[in-house]
Amino acid sequence: MTDTVRTALARDDALADTIQPILRHLIASDHGPLFGDAIIAQILGMSQDLSRQLLSRHAGRPVAGEPFVEERVGALGDVLLDDPALLAHLHGQALEWHVCAQLQDALALDLVISPLLQAFVASHDPSLNGAALKVLAAQTRWRQSSRRMQLPLQELPADLLQAALVATRSVTPIGSPCDSQIRQAYDEGATRIALLARLVTELGTEAVTALDLSRAGGSLFVSALAQQTGQDRDRVLRSIVAGQSLRLALSLIAAGMPVAMAQQQIVTLHPDAMLPDGLADLTSGEATALLAGAA
Repeated sequence: MTDTVRTALARDDALADTIQPILRHLIASDHGPLFGDAIIAQILGMSQDLSRQLLSRHAGRPVAGEPFVEERVGALGDVLLDDPALLAHLHGQALEWHVCAQLQDALALDLVISPLLQAFVASHDPSLNGAALKVLAAQTRWRQSSRRMQLPLQELPADLLQAALVATRSVTPIGSPCDSQIRQAYDEGATRIALLARLVTELGTEAVTALDLSRAGGSLFVSALAQQTGQDRDRVLRSIVAGQSLRLALSLIAAGMPVAMAQQQIVTLHPDAMLPDGLADLTSGEATALLAGAA
């Protein structure tokens, strides 16, 4: 049975590998916005917002109408999107926003505070309560930024912030006018992604409770699944789209979730998803091995 699942996973992953070059082509195309593709529009908006922050003379807070910025923002945006890791991250952020909006429509889940996060905020455990309050504040900022198709530089993972600062030198020899201020103000531990990871860590053996989409919401669910399976968070985000349901199911099984419950999470996202035969007999270890073999 694992051979059937392995073959199906290889097929789905081969399809996933084509996503990034196609995505880059659509973003570069003048026809992209005409398709009304919200994901592409979100990625493009975030890349331009990052470019303005990098080029601004106001420590990452661009002021409207800066000629130095506006003359270079398009070119820098293109350079940023040519970085595969940065494009993958922006794609993941756009998918996260899309899925959380989908869950809000389908399950009336608040974009900021899910039922589980609300329970953690009300906890009498000071460590859990403190971690949850920080996530709540971060999620509030994320909602505001995402609605504007923006992404603060300070929310990038450290390696991507470094890549973005280096990329700025391709459009201006001096690089970012506020390079040193941006670096000094940066704290990777204060990013939304780091705060979500810290909250999952606080849960300890109870982290499995965050693998219920209907209670955890999209953001906490993805962070918990990434942490429980040792996968990159952006990779997990790409597995929640239609056509990648098998990888998501395997990830949930690898995290220790019973197959029937994993299938229910898939149905929550994709009611019409079709999964291959053979999943019912898989153990957590076998699912982990299948994912590792496909990596």
